[in-house]
Amino acid sequence: MKKETFTILMNAIKMHIKGSDEVSETFRNSLQNTSRFKTNDMDFIDIYGLVYDGQFVESIINSLKTEFGISENNSSNMLDYFIYDLDFGNNWKTGDITDTNGNDIKLQTNEDLYDYLMKTYIISKD
Repeated sequence: MKKETFTILMNAIKMHIKGSDEVSETFRNSLQNTSRFKTNDMDFIDIYGLVYDGQFVESIINSLKTEFGISENNSSNMLDYFIYDLDFGNNWKTGDITDTNGNDIKLQTNEDLYDYLMKTYIISKD
């Protein structure tokens, strides 16, 4: 897979998740401002599920895992870690992730992740 294609897919995932979050927050706020709903009632309304199609995102992520040869049982799955824990690299800090020699693994951008996945998964399969 080309880096450009990977970046396009990662940006699509990010835009879908972030857009869904924004729509959900707007919807939640508008309902909370309606006298028919009390703040406590909002806990029982799954607004996120109305706009977030998890199957769409998971299908792309699973396809990327297949492309790079990442198994579901891989405890060091940097793809999921980058998306969900690092918030697409926004939460990455120097020293957070190191290799076996103690060198930093930079995962701040889609391109950083691509380079890491190419080096770790594609080359190691040869």
